[in-house]
Amino acid sequence: MPCYSHHCLLQKQKLFVVLGMFYSIVFIAIVYTLVALFSNVGKALGVVLLVLQLGGSGGTFPIQVTPKLFQVLYNLLPFTYAISGMREAIAGIYYVTLVKELIVLFGFLIGALIIGALLK
Repeated sequence: MPCYSHHCLLQKQKLFVVLGMFYSIVFIAIVYTLVALFSNVGKALGVVLLVLQLGGSGGTFPIQVTPKLFQVLYNLLPFTYAISGMREAIAGIYYVTLVKELIVLFGFLIGALIIGALLK
């Protein structure tokens, strides 16, 4: 049963919330690892990563109309996969896409945790 939130029809509202919680954990792990390894420089790197993701993840504009730098970074940014997963919850689920996005983001999570554990 769809629900309206902020004038947006959500097809899978529970999935939307669960995905948001999972994505929060992934991004917290990435930022925590950056800060743990590089201290204040890690905070700055987190902000740079955020700015790159805002422009290069395809969430604000289609990736085809963004500058070449963002098109190159598109598949390397975790936010790309988070946006795609949220689109699945909003517009209806294509499970192949959702599972692929979750696997990639789980890889980012595990990678951040392993790098943080090994280098700290």
